[in-house]
Formats: sequence, C-alpha cells, structure tokens
Amino acid sequence: MIFCLVALWSQKYNSARLKTKCLLSVIAVLAGNAIQTEADEASPTRQAFAQLNYQSVGTTMNKGVELAGKGDYEKARQLFDAAIDQDPKAWPLYLNRSNVFVHQRKFDLAIQDLNTVLRLKPGILLAQVLRGMLYEHLGDYSRALADYDRMVSITSSLPLNRAFAQNGRAWLRATCPDASFRNGSLALADAKSACSETSWREVAYIDTLAAAHAEVGDFDSAIQFEQ
Repeated sequence: MIFCLVALWSQKYNSARLKTKCLLSVIAVLAGNAIQTEADEASPTRQAFAQLNYQSVGTTMNKGVELAGKGDYEKARQLFDAAIDQDPKAWPLYLNRSNVFVHQRKFDLAIQDLNTVLRLKPGILLAQVLRGMLYEHLGDYSRALADYDRMVSITSSLPLNRAFAQNGRAWLRATCPDASFRNGSLALADAKSACSETSWREVAYIDTLAAAHAEVGDFDSAIQFEQ
C-alpha cells in the first residue's frame, strides 16, 4: 500500500522553478524508496497500516486521499475525522488530515495534527520537516529552525532525509524575511550538502543553492545555478 502526502505551498515562491522546488520538497511516498519517513529503517511504514484497529480505516483513508487529490478537501476531512474516531492512535490518518488542513489554509490545525503524529510515532521524520515548513510559513522562524535542526541532527545515517531537512534549513537561512535568521555561509554549506547527498539531481535543492550564493553576494554563481 502506498500513501502519498502532497502539500501545495506554491504561494510561498514567485518563480515557476521555485514553485517546483516547493512541490518537490513536500511530496513524500510512504512505504516507498524516495525518502525514509521513519528513523528506524527496519520498521517500514506499511506496518503501521497493518496495525490499525479497524479494517475499514485503511479503506476510508484511501478514499480520503483520493478525494483530496481531486480537490474535495472538505469531504476528505470528514472521512479522516470519522476514521480517527474509530482509531484515534492511527498516526497516518493525522498525517493525511494535516495535508487537507494545509490546502484549506488551516495551518494551526495542520500543526496540531503533525504534533499528534510526532506524539504517537516520534520517529516519523517527515512530520518534523513539514511542521517546520508550516512554522516558517507562519513566520515562527525559531520553531521552524528548531525542527530543521533536530531533523538534521538525527539523520546522519539517512542521507536523503538529511538532505531534505538541510534544504529547508538552507532556504530559511538564505531567504528569511527576518534578517536576524539569515546566515549566508551556513545556508551555503547546507545547500551544497543537500545537492551532494542527492547527486545534484534535485532541481529544488539547486534552486536553494542559488539563493544561498545570492545571500553571500556571489551573484555570478547564483545565476549559474539558477540557470
């Protein structure tokens, strides 16, 4: 069973390429190979579905994901609400519902659901970064940075996860509206590491590297990587 969480944050960036960066940053396929979502790689996410208390929960969740994919977020939320009533400890339901809340621009509720995911299943790394991105979107840069920092600190053996978090942290440090959080040299180090860990295949991370070069005043390199 594959479960996708897609949070659209295109409002955050102006250019088409940076919209792509945003989309790539928050798309994860659980139980797949793109990004490990749990700290314990020996515990695949698909096991969580097998542990749900009610067989109908998985079916309801899939219907909710399908509805969300079609843009019917309110019906999707209602389905997730009903499934959570049946099994309030099923963390994938909260993760899915947080995506719906993001689309509905109910960011505080999305954060609450991500908090629940992390309480029920502390090893769900994706939730930590998504929460950081929400905090950043809401202007709570200290909490955003704390989530990125923790993600980077616990993923030394998970290079794709580490790159995912480093990219988020680099973007904040290179572009934050609050100048006190910007740090071009640290942003550059994170962005280079993220690109290297992903063999320079992630356009989103290369965009972040361009922004980091611009922040340190190296506009020639910024233009080179943006192209």
